[in-house]
Amino acid sequence: MTTAAKPEPDTTTPADTPNIAEQADDAIANGFLGELGLDDGAKDDTPLEAEPAAEPPPEAAPDTEAVPAPVEEPTPEPVDLSYTVAGQQKSLDWIKEVPGVGAMIDAEHLNKLRDVVQGSEYFRAQAQSLYEKNQEYEALGGVEKVADLQSQLAATDAAGLAMLKVISDPEQLAQLALNDEKRQLFLERLQFTTDQTQQKARSTFQTTRTQAVEQLQEGPRQEQQLIGTLSQFKAALPDLTDKDVQDGYDQFKRLGHALYRKASPQEAATLGITAGDPVFDATIMQPFFLQRAAIRQEQKANEATRQATATTNATRLAASRPAPKATKAAPPTTAPKKSSAKQKLAEDDDGSYAWMKRNMQAGRFSVPTD
Repeated sequence: MTTAAKPEPDTTTPADTPNIAEQADDAIANGFLGELGLDDGAKDDTPLEAEPAAEPPPEAAPDTEAVPAPVEEPTPEPVDLSYTVAGQQKSLDWIKEVPGVGAMIDAEHLNKLRDVVQGSEYFRAQAQSLYEKNQEYEALGGVEKVADLQSQLAATDAAGLAMLKVISDPEQLAQLALNDEKRQLFLERLQFTTDQTQQKARSTFQTTRTQAVEQLQEGPRQEQQLIGTLSQFKAALPDLTDKDVQDGYDQFKRLGHALYRKASPQEAATLGITAGDPVFDATIMQPFFLQRAAIRQEQKANEATRQATATTNATRLAASRPAPKATKAAPPTTAPKKSSAKQKLAEDDDGSYAWMKRNMQAGRFSVPTD
């Protein structure tokens, strides 16, 4: 009968069994986790090659066509300023317009421009006043209605004044009350007075209105005549300044119709107008500008005299100053020659006691002793 062999006892000592913990520590220390099966894959120590840098896109070829230089448009030539009045084309040669740019005016024409603007504003204000007055007339029923109202008002005032005189005289009032003939005569005179006053008031109203309209219409013409006359005075009297002309304009513009007189038959024939028509009288302005011109001439003469006197004084002062003396050049200096002791002794030798004592003290010579 056979018996089963007994298994041999494990004689492996614990020291021979690999220590898993020590192997893990060594593997971690040495970087070989793959030996323990804890790394997903083996490490590849081969350094990775750097990917080549992407090439920049090719630059666009420069445009070889030359860019044309901008063409500057020439500045338009200045022309006289043009405007339209009542459908008529007019122009001003002393204001130059540059189309699309602006306008130019010389400094000497600024006062003329001011005169034109002032005149325009003045007559515009007059036209506005006349328009407002006309609107008032229209609101009252028209010009004729206003004339009737003013004439009736004047007639009522005249009748009231006549009645007031009668009432203030008791004797005359009694005669009118008791005498029918005198009362009828008073009423006829009263009616005549009111009719005459009414007619005169209407005539005065029409005359005033006509003058206002004529003044409005003649205003621009009078303005042009005044400006033209001022220009003639400026050309005839060149010593006048722009301020003198402006002062004359301010002074004579206020006179208005006073600058006009009735044309004589000779003037009417020369000007082609009817005798008695108003003409511009420039002689009224003549004394003013002659006086201003005399003042300017005197000022210029005084200035010329002052300048001549200053020049003469400067010349005399320059002539009175003495001319500077010529200085002679100093002779060249030479260094003095040094003399020897013997020459000095010979030069000072006068045989005196002082000479001998001085030379003995200097040790130039000695007196022999026995």
